[in-house]
Amino acid sequence: MGCMGILSVGLLCKSGFVPSVCAYFRLIDQRNRGKRLFTEENSDSPVSAGGVHEVTIDGIAREGDGIARIQGFVIFVPGTKVGDHVTIKIERVMRKFAIASLTEKN
Repeated sequence: MGCMGILSVGLLCKSGFVPSVCAYFRLIDQRNRGKRLFTEENSDSPVSAGGVHEVTIDGIAREGDGIARIQGFVIFVPGTKVGDHVTIKIERVMRKFAIASLTEKN
């Protein structure tokens, strides 16, 4: 079953299941074997892939991924909760958001 589109910070699929943004992009990578579908990078974003930043998690996405912001740009950080002060590494940068991995909880 294919996804119908992106809603806010989650995804709505025909099955009614709402996976996390990070899980959705892992699925897209597997299905498209490295094609650049839905992953266009934004050269105007305040972050770049590979960058390391200290952030505070200020929200939670529908499926539990932490949300941080750098200059208003949304970054999803799995494995975090609101109020966590963490060091992250940017893994992927899309037009409107980025996905990061947790490197250290401060």
